[in-house]
Amino acid sequence: MARAALKKVATIALAGHEDGTGGYDQVGIALVTDLEMRRLNRTYRRIDRTTDVLSFDLRAVRSPGEPRSGEIVISTDRVLAQARRYRTTPARELARLLVHGILHLRGHDHQLPAERARMRALEQVVLGDAARVTPALVVPGSIRPA
Repeated sequence: MARAALKKVATIALAGHEDGTGGYDQVGIALVTDLEMRRLNRTYRRIDRTTDVLSFDLRAVRSPGEPRSGEIVISTDRVLAQARRYRTTPARELARLLVHGILHLRGHDHQLPAERARMRALEQVVLGDAARVTPALVVPGSIRPA
């Protein structure tokens, strides 16, 4: 997938939409294997299995005016497996996981049913906006239930 397309999707997801909580000056995107993702998940969440996406606020404590930085880590193995499972393209699944990770970075979660519904709705909004800019990459309705 083109870097420019990923950057466009990330920029839209970071825009904050209706709740205005974007707030990140820099967000890195790392694509890793399941093996590396499992190691990261075990190290930072104490869960000994792979996952599709992790989000890290790189400076949880900042001085006033200091830029806010984050990192989104996505398993390319999960991208391919989930694209097959949900009958979408790897590019679209990668975009969905990027948006999902950024929403986590912005403070959203999906532990409770109401949170899950809100996060899915926000994913739809962001992916719909992204589809207007990169129609070949993302189409509205292409996200699968979490």
